[in-house]
Amino acid sequence: MIEQLLKTLGSDWLTIFLSVSFCLTLYFWWSSSSPGKPPPGPTGLPFLGILPEFVRSARSGALIEFCMNMNRKYGRIVMFKSGSQNLVWLGDGKLVTKLFNSEEFALRPIDTLPVLKIISGGSPKGIIFTNGEITER
Repeated sequence: MIEQLLKTLGSDWLTIFLSVSFCLTLYFWWSSSSPGKPPPGPTGLPFLGILPEFVRSARSGALIEFCMNMNRKYGRIVMFKSGSQNLVWLGDGKLVTKLFNSEEFALRPIDTLPVLKIISGGSPKGIIFTNGEITER
């Protein structure tokens, strides 16, 4: 079947296809790499990350155990993927307090996760959905 397709399309199409595939692979590889060393964490499934495990734990009532196991395995700062987003889990109350009191955290972008806009009804409320001047109060 492939031989027949190559005869029909010619070798130029194969060259173009392989070149485009190579370029797309390089693009996605470079765009997914970030500067510096990221925090440790589970790799999860392609495109889904650890979302299936997270949902399964939440439904079974074992979400706290799931998070505690991540802390024991990876440390107090854990990075994981949920879809295409990199998320960070902080498993230390003192670290969370320090972070929320820091100047840098006050100006974080709210549009990072579209689901946050949906959950907040488009109008940020609470400590998770606010930033800037509102957070500083």
